[in-house]
Amino acid sequence: PLLEQMGADLYFNPTFSVPAVKTVRFQVSIIHDVVFEERPHWVEPGLRSYLSRWSRFAAAEADHVVTVSDDARRRIRKVYGVEDKRITRIHNGVSPAAFEAPTAKAIADVRRKYRLDGPYVLNLGAIEPKKGVAELIEVFPRLGFPGPLVLAGGQGGPAIDLPRVPFVRALVYIPEEDKKPLLQGATLFVYPSRYEG
Repeated sequence: PLLEQMGADLYFNPTFSVPAVKTVRFQVSIIHDVVFEERPHWVEPGLRSYLSRWSRFAAAEADHVVTVSDDARRRIRKVYGVEDKRITRIHNGVSPAAFEAPTAKAIADVRRKYRLDGPYVLNLGAIEPKKGVAELIEVFPRLGFPGPLVLAGGQGGPAIDLPRVPFVRALVYIPEEDKKPLLQGATLFVYPSRYEG
């Protein structure tokens, strides 16, 4: 009813779904990936069920589907049978602020805040099976790196038991303002993801 009252021509949802009852001329949905269809064991069951139901519906009913990469477009076509003319790839945007380097003081403050006084390897992202974190922890000791592996990100998807080993520092949630200094202060950034949109 709200869309009808507004007289909207377009409904655009950046998170997978479209309304079950069409009340506008055009409905466009973004489907970022189909990991919950292709690797269901990597996604928490409740979320998997929700995403599968509404992504499948959006793929069938939306006037157009947008996705973020050519690989995701290929996978969506394969899994849901979306015709080429109904799906467009548009890369994610990046704010110009992302390219502004943090100050030396900001880096020093973040290193002090998280007690990172020497070299460290950083993984920034959700702690979940599709991100390759378990594999990273397994191979990290073989590198002979003199500092810790810093895992900066919240738990996502099915839980991963992080081993209590001296070379892993799990920071969990990182405020947005700490991310760039944390990245800039790292000796190496690693992102061994096994699946992305």
